Amino acid sequence: IMSNQDITNLNAVAASILPSPNFSIGLNGLSVSGQGASGITGTVTITNEKGEIVSSGPYMLGRYTFNLSKPFLNGEKLFATLTDGNGNSSLPVGATAPDITPPEPPSVVFNAAGSNISGVSEPDARIKIVDSASGRIIATAIADKDGTDSVTIKPALTNGQEIEVTAMDLSDLISEPAVVKAPVVILPKSPTDVEVVDGGTTVTG
Repeated sequence: IMSNQDITNLNAVAASILPSPNFSIGLNGLSVSGQGASGITGTVTITNEKGEIVSSGPYMLGRYTFNLSKPFLNGEKLFATLTDGNGNSSLPVGATAPDITPPEPPSVVFNAAGSNISGVSEPDARIKIVDSASGRIIATAIADKDGTDSVTIKPALTNGQEIEVTAMDLSDLISEPAVVKAPVVILPKSPTDVEVVDGGTTVTG
């Protein structure tokens, strides 16, 4: 059972928590902004996932906007906390930095029969395999959580055809194509002049 003093202490703590303003990161990854309660003047502090301060700026008339010391552009998580002149603070609000960096071209390897392509790309990337000569989509796949992928090619490519393989990440950014040639598979020639002799017990050709 809580005592009257416990209740008083909890009310005091609740009263000292400021309403959190909203928080967004600019498309260039270099600025932050947000809005909140208009009756507060204070400072908004931006921290990274490690709790390190990366920037801060004034909060006035329910708004704030200021630049960061460096761009955040690859899905990093940042947090904004509002503090007033009396040392009261809001709960931190998180935002994710924009991702503007395309994935690296995937690594690509054919099997010897030209019927399978495997490789490594950005995790969860959408893989597209295109015939270089015609632009025809040969196959598509989605990379695993570890970035590996394996695609069956039907029909197999066995005559040195050139293909282009791209990876599209979860931000719809597309890599430069990885260009690779299919193997040249030489099939054995069919036998000619086949004869069955010796009463059907021997085949010659």
